[in-house]
Amino acid sequence: LHYPLRRQRQMCIRDREWVAQLVEVGIVEAAGPQPAQWRFYSVDLQRALDARRLQHDFGAGLDAVALILDLSQEVRRLKAQLRALGGSD
Repeated sequence: LHYPLRRQRQMCIRDREWVAQLVEVGIVEAAGPQPAQWRFYSVDLQRALDARRLQHDFGAGLDAVALILDLSQEVRRLKAQLRALGGSD
């Protein structure tokens, strides 16, 4: 799939703004002083993909997405802890 340069620029700017919003609401953590120098860990990239999916599939706002992702992470942590203690999930 090919996009004209203008469309690519628009998509990149929109994505940059979206990523800045993800950082602002705490969905991902950026390392670096300014957006141009931001770096992300792979877990943050996965959270960004999950955020995009939740927004697309359910029309969720970023605040709701942040809550959903945090609660999902907590459920996974608790299930792992339960398994480590010999329980089942």
